[in-house]
Amino acid sequence: MTQFCKECGEPIEAPTRFCTSCGAIIEQQKGLVPAKPTQSEPIKQHEQQTERTKEATNDMPAVPTAEPSRTKQTSEPLQTKQRSNKKGSKIAIILSLIVVIVLGGSYAALHTMTAPNKKISAFTEALTNKDDQLFSLVVFPEQTFYDKTQFFKELDDVVDVKKLQPKMEKAAKQALETNTSITVVTEDDVPFVRIVPTTDYALFNTIDMELATTKLELTTNEKKTKIQLGSDSVAISSKPVIIGRFVRGTYNIPVTIDGKTSEPLSVQVTGKERLQQETIAK
Repeated sequence: MTQFCKECGEPIEAPTRFCTSCGAIIEQQKGLVPAKPTQSEPIKQHEQQTERTKEATNDMPAVPTAEPSRTKQTSEPLQTKQRSNKKGSKIAIILSLIVVIVLGGSYAALHTMTAPNKKISAFTEALTNKDDQLFSLVVFPEQTFYDKTQFFKELDDVVDVKKLQPKMEKAAKQALETNTSITVVTEDDVPFVRIVPTTDYALFNTIDMELATTKLELTTNEKKTKIQLGSDSVAISSKPVIIGRFVRGTYNIPVTIDGKTSEPLSVQVTGKERLQQETIAK
């Protein structure tokens, strides 16, 4: 006779220890069970099925869920990077402004230092104080010679600095307007300084100052005559030789004739002439 499970009422095949439908143990069942379960059995069957589903669910491995904190952690570096970029941009702008200010200040300072009137003021101040710095404020053509002591000595009676400065400022303005060199003369109407228009390193229009010079030309009838100019020895003959340019002053030039030291050649350069001729004799 066919047996039925006490738990679910489904037919079962013997021999077996478990119901193939609900899994209930049937080892201890005795007697026959009606083919149709009572009214309470479906409810009990549903409860048991629910319980088994719960147990099966609890036995299943946990499914990992998304962690919001990771998303937050991922977004934080992006936000930090954006903040760093903004901070870096601000620093770059500030540094650029500092560079512009420094360059602008340097540019303005250079313009002030190289302004024509600034140069002229420094020149006349050095002239008044008989300061050797005067010779660093002017430019010289090649082969120009000067004696600082003699230069200041010669100017005592011929230069009025108070009158000279306005003359130089006027000449500077004229030189820049016409782009030509202007010569300023002393009280004895002798060329003293030339104002030459030029541009400085910052391309500002400014001036150079050149002390007026005189070319010195020498000749001699003596044989094997030489003069000494600094470290250079120059041979002099009957053929005129221009030995260089000389700033206003008195010069004693060493001379050797036929290999023997002779009296120095004393030359007073007044600046009244562009070319001054002198003859060497025993």
